[in-house]
Amino acid sequence: MRTAILTALFGTFSLTASAQSQAYDDNADGYPGGYVLLISNTPGQRQTEIRQHVDINKLKVVDPPSSTIPTITSIKFSYFLNIDEDKVVCHPFSDVDGLVPVGRPFTKAVPVELKLKKKTIQVRSILCIVKGGW
Repeated sequence: MRTAILTALFGTFSLTASAQSQAYDDNADGYPGGYVLLISNTPGQRQTEIRQHVDINKLKVVDPPSSTIPTITSIKFSYFLNIDEDKVVCHPFSDVDGLVPVGRPFTKAVPVELKLKKKTIQVRSILCIVKGGW
């Protein structure tokens, strides 16, 4: 009888743990993330904005059409969900591994211009973090 009670008890425990773990996984959509706008403003052409999804604390490789990459002149916020946007700081990098910073970090209030002495700087990845914690 003790075995039956323990089995029932442990069985209930593992079902409860599974349910809690499943509930946590279901909240993955609530993970903070959002979009930035890659702006291509080539003289003589119409300005183009490419929306790029980014997650907080995850390096995002920029993947607009390859013909657009050399013409991106600035990056600005579109919006972020489940987080105070005023605390988000994004860092652009010129490589896909996020090792070579380019320009300066940008925020909701201050976009980043990607021109240095009239030459466009290519951004290949972006890392957005929350300044001061969630």
